[in-house]
Amino acid sequence: MALIQFGDADDLIDICYDNVFKAVFTKNTPESRGALSRLISALIGRDVSVTAINANEPPIDNQGI
Repeated sequence: MALIQFGDADDLIDICYDNVFKAVFTKNTPESRGALSRLISALIGRDVSVTAINANEPPIDNQGI
């Protein structure tokens, strides 16, 4: 597994305000659960399986992206 490393000069997005991130990771669909499982697994270096997504705000409709 490859490690993800960021430097001080890297310009990182704030996922709290990123509409694409929200459109992908806040829907309780098989695709979103799979994508979120893989993202969390990559971040913590362990296999994770997301079984449900309970967003604290409505998901963004991906038609406008």
